[in-house]
Amino acid sequence: ASTWDLTTDLKKILFEGHFMKNGKLLYKTITYGGFIGLHTGIKPNEYSLSIDTRFDNNYDKYLNEYFDNPNDEDQLIVMATRVGFEMYDNYDDMVKYMSNTPMVCPAYVIMGGVKEYEGVVMTYGPNMTLFNEWDMKNGL
Repeated sequence: ASTWDLTTDLKKILFEGHFMKNGKLLYKTITYGGFIGLHTGIKPNEYSLSIDTRFDNNYDKYLNEYFDNPNDEDQLIVMATRVGFEMYDNYDDMVKYMSNTPMVCPAYVIMGGVKEYEGVVMTYGPNMTLFNEWDMKNGL
């Protein structure tokens, strides 16, 4: 079996989700059946977002610490992105929300907007809010 076998198996449970509220499309995402977070999404005519994991030798350590001692501040990034897509209708508000939300594990969040210079890569360390931001305006 190769690693591509997993890709073939995952195709069976992937789908494009359209999340609606009061008959209005809030956002779209490609996700797995049964998964409640958001890895990647599009808020039509406003912004898009994807998460890339920052692997290091301690990745599981931070997740295990969170599960052993959960708190109300640190967020699982896939849940924070889902909340953001449900609450924020424009690029600037979503970037501000993501920049000020402490995350459990290290990660990258890549966002794009619809206006000139709306693009950013946000870098998170474990158990902290944003610690580095590269945007289009400042030479991403």
